[in-house]
Amino acid sequence: FRKVWCLSQRIHGGDVGRARAYTEDRDPMKLIKKSSHNTQFAAGGESVFWLSADKLDPHHPNPRWQKIEPQLYNFDAVAYESIMLGFFTVWQGPDNRVSRKLGNQKRNDVLLGFSRDGFHFARPDRRHRVPGYDLRGKQGGSRAYRFQGPGCPQA
Repeated sequence: FRKVWCLSQRIHGGDVGRARAYTEDRDPMKLIKKSSHNTQFAAGGESVFWLSADKLDPHHPNPRWQKIEPQLYNFDAVAYESIMLGFFTVWQGPDNRVSRKLGNQKRNDVLLGFSRDGFHFARPDRRHRVPGYDLRGKQGGSRAYRFQGPGCPQA
């Protein structure tokens, strides 16, 4: 690929909520120094606003939470053949305060995307690949918290 180190940093992107900022450098130590200018709420220094959830991402299936706008909770990518395969963990609510009060978990779904240059990602299919699910546990709470696995795709 391009022989650079890339840093995906979680930020709070204002109107879009949780999002990602991007910084790159050929030297990993310089990359870390560049990232020190970022804050949780903005891409600063040499970082640029990169990825976020949007109106095409799925909402929580429970009618009680469907009005919550999805947010990009986490993002990881892995090289696969001639593309980067992106794993978009999309948060669908509710927030931590509400989840604690009700004794349930916030919901995340993992969706896929791909990139040929490692920066611009296409997500033509917004169906979840690793869905959150509702399963009553021993404590009566639902289990709906998902993350992609590290490394490579698994069949």
